[in-house]
Amino acid sequence: MKLIFLFSLFLCLLTLGSAAQITRVSGKVYNSIENEVMPFVTVVGVGTNEGCVSDIDGKFSFQITGPVDSIRSIYVGYKAKTIKVKSGITQIINIPMEPRSIDFAVVDILPGENPAVTILFVHEEHQDHDLAHRGQVA
Repeated sequence: MKLIFLFSLFLCLLTLGSAAQITRVSGKVYNSIENEVMPFVTVVGVGTNEGCVSDIDGKFSFQITGPVDSIRSIYVGYKAKTIKVKSGITQIINIPMEPRSIDFAVVDILPGENPAVTILFVHEEHQDHDLAHRGQVA
């Protein structure tokens, strides 16, 4: 009877330890080209709803409850960065963000008549027609 109780207690403690697994991640986010800190970058645990946004100095810190194997940082104009982490421990990770170049299609602007001028002439003709129809002179 005592053996069953001890075995049950061991199983409960084992389950409780794995359920309370907490991973703490902190560090800085910076531009990999210019080496400058990056504020307001979103950093999240992949596959979780837990994360944060880096502060004005590029620093971030958050904790993840449950198993996690990587974090991801996201910022407009930069490539998303995924970095492996060790689950269940406290760690400091500095994240280099790489700028993403965007290619736009070439647009040729040729000289010609401004379409706004055409619209104004048509409007003026309709206004004169409406005034003449009502018996008023423009």
